Amino acid sequence: MINTLSLGYFTVKEKLTLAFLSFSLGLPILTFIERYVFNDWDVLISVSILMLTDTLFGLIASIKSSTFSATKGMSMIFIKIATMAGILVCLGTIALSNAGNNALFGEVFKNGCYSVLIVFEAISVLKNIYKVKQYQSIKSILEKVKNLIK
Repeated sequence: MINTLSLGYFTVKEKLTLAFLSFSLGLPILTFIERYVFNDWDVLISVSILMLTDTLFGLIASIKSSTFSATKGMSMIFIKIATMAGILVCLGTIALSNAGNNALFGEVFKNGCYSVLIVFEAISVLKNIYKVKQYQSIKSILEKVKNLIK
């Protein structure tokens, strides 16, 4: 009976086998990544939420200003994801490699870089929100940040 029950292209037995193989092969890969490449999942979640919010408001702003381009938007999303992934992996690797030598420096350096990354992404979100709706409070925050950077 289980071999004849079909859900789409694969039978239930085939789907269960694929799920088991995915889990059994994926778990060691994830464990390897977490141990040797990147293990700061809280930062990854925070940056992902900010990137999603930034992308959403950027999309709304481009539609509102009639400059929407699906090709340009997709390429910018890909570039942003690749850049963020590269930065996060490099920082995670630096912190993990310094764990034995000077763990305090590695953690301070990594957390400082993560903070800068999150702040810049949050500023980008505020800029896109301001493009959608010109709130005075957002304008004053962006001006203060601009003056602070100068």
